[in-house]
Amino acid sequence: MQVALITSGYMPVPASLGGAVETLDTYLIRENEKQGMLALTIVSAYDAKAKLLADRYQHTKVKWIYTPLWICIVDWLLYQSVRILRPHAKTISYRYILKRLHFISKAAKEIHDHSYDRVIIENHASLLRVLKKYHNDKTYDQKVIWHVHNEQNNLYGCETLLPKFRKIATVSDYILQSLKTACPTLCDEKWMVWKNCVDTSTFCADIDQNLVNQKRRELQIQENEHVVLFTGRLSPEKGIKELIEAFLSLEDSSIKLVIAGSYLNGNTKVKNAYEALLQKKIQQDKKRVILTGYIDHDQLPVFYAMADVVVVPSLCEDAAPLSVIEAITCGRPLITTYSGGIAEYAHPDCAILLKRDSHLVEQLARSIQRVCKDPQLQKSMSKAALEISKDWTTKSYYDRFLMILE
Repeated sequence: MQVALITSGYMPVPASLGGAVETLDTYLIRENEKQGMLALTIVSAYDAKAKLLADRYQHTKVKWIYTPLWICIVDWLLYQSVRILRPHAKTISYRYILKRLHFISKAAKEIHDHSYDRVIIENHASLLRVLKKYHNDKTYDQKVIWHVHNEQNNLYGCETLLPKFRKIATVSDYILQSLKTACPTLCDEKWMVWKNCVDTSTFCADIDQNLVNQKRRELQIQENEHVVLFTGRLSPEKGIKELIEAFLSLEDSSIKLVIAGSYLNGNTKVKNAYEALLQKKIQQDKKRVILTGYIDHDQLPVFYAMADVVVVPSLCEDAAPLSVIEAITCGRPLITTYSGGIAEYAHPDCAILLKRDSHLVEQLARSIQRVCKDPQLQKSMSKAALEISKDWTTKSYYDRFLMILE
């Protein structure tokens, strides 16, 4: 079967610069390389490091979309203007506007020029506009699968295309129900949940202790100190400010907070007013709060392994964050929130789930103290996590993919 997978348009696949959706696409590629069931074409933004990785593939080819320099410059100027004029806005939404429009045009031409049995469109509803060009909506009637990872607040004039889709696959039931409300006329057969996965050969409880000890030494964490870990993007909706405030309220010098992430995945240089605010808060106790900057995805298992507890304090309706799934698969106790689809993955036996209310900071502090100071609780949560996540493998994810394509 000839399958085209249209990626985000600004982050490359393979996931050389990180990104949750891009990482999941990379898992599909790796499994397809093992099983060879599909002739897979990835439509991706160009990146030199990603190309080196892709050159090794046998059953997967990548159609690289090269972004003209002038588009990069205009996007950068637009982004900087928004940062200055609207410092408290969600400026990341303005980072790659022209790049994505250019990508949509080129991706539409790619699926027009080739005959694919199935087309997978990843997440952002603006990408559905590839079907509005070259009569692609007619060519690929009942051949398109829309893979939805987040809430979609705008369908960009593509509402009439949805009945022509073969399937709409969402990462959680929460997202499925949210979209169903916006598209009530679609028959139930078109909807399905396709849960996320992790590479359990990498994200697991069996990490070389020498590597863990080395990482602790690098970060100047003593053997008798407890580690609270946050991984991910440093943006308001991820709740990192609330986590820092909760941590700073603890008067326990034996607990350290490690923040592994940056404002933009793969970019440690781009900062905004919110990240500056975080750094100001960190300065209040910089000996106990460790900000690492962006960490390559394949380096994260060592960070999970050294953590006594992982905290994912999402304030938005997070559909199915990989940080939750990775923490559970690594057997780490988890503190998170009742947000979006998180509770569909984080079972109460392995996670403490908190309400997103005015008491969140206080509850985060109390939960961190409780888990760090109770070895038996850590042990029971870890055991439950490993049991719950035993089927969250890339093979299961790929098998589900094959079923969706049928």
